[in-house]
Amino acid sequence: MKNTFLICAMCGNPRQLLEKICPFCGEKDVLHEQKNHWDFFTINLESGLPRVEEAMQRFENQLEQLTGSSIRMLQVIHGQGSQGEGRIKKAFREAMQHGRWHQIISAYYFGEHLKASQTTYQFLIKQYPAIKTVLKPEMMGNPGITILILHTKNTQSLP
Repeated sequence: MKNTFLICAMCGNPRQLLEKICPFCGEKDVLHEQKNHWDFFTINLESGLPRVEEAMQRFENQLEQLTGSSIRMLQVIHGQGSQGEGRIKKAFREAMQHGRWHQIISAYYFGEHLKASQTTYQFLIKQYPAIKTVLKPEMMGNPGITILILHTKNTQSLP
């Protein structure tokens, strides 16, 4: 994870990324995004070798915690599967393609399509120029991840 603390918009003190209330001033407002900079968060679905259902629940729990934060991009690590089956990857991507979290997620990009020579990457950079500051070389062309773009007014909760 890149940033574990953000600056409170009200008092300027460091604030835990997932805290809903600033411990210094009690501010409840959504943390704001800096211009030309995107905060991102990584959710690792394959850590601990969970079953598919556990991995999906982990994603939903963390997505719910991020609702209302300044996070604009998520890197979801789902892996490809140790046996090459990739059950978590398959279930996660199918849920994305069927719009399961459409009220919070505005776009998704499969890691294997994020190569400078590919149209998908060119579109992503054109749509969101500031994202170049957070895309890392290990994300590029990586089939074990999916990049999610959250709605700018990310205040809705999961159903």
